[in-house]
Amino acid sequence: TTCSAVGQTCDDPNKDPDSTSDWTCTCVTPGVGSATAKEAECVCDECVLNTTCVDAGQICYDNDKTCPPKNDFTCECHPPSIDNAIAAPAVCTFDECKVHAPNCTAIGQYCNDPDLLNDDTWVCHCLPPNV
Repeated sequence: TTCSAVGQTCDDPNKDPDSTSDWTCTCVTPGVGSATAKEAECVCDECVLNTTCVDAGQICYDNDKTCPPKNDFTCECHPPSIDNAIAAPAVCTFDECKVHAPNCTAIGQYCNDPDLLNDDTWVCHCLPPNV
């Protein structure tokens, strides 16, 4: 009754009355976990339960793996892109000037990346008063 009282399944491999403390509580889906002779600590890792982040090519973090799932996992962009989002793919951006600015400053100009969502959009601009 210990297992069922917390919503878990129970398995007793040895039904002999003299056999005690060999029963196992197992979490029900989506929880994962089991324990012998006590209730299990169930883990609900949303990064395992769904593929939202992975399908978007991103990193998934779930800091609260308690059950039931809370839809609070985080999708994060792979560096050098930046951004993250809760329970959804992030909009990954990358300022290419973080890499290419030295190309511009070497010729006395400054770098600007007008489109952080697409590659190869950075440009060098003259410093005032030059045009």
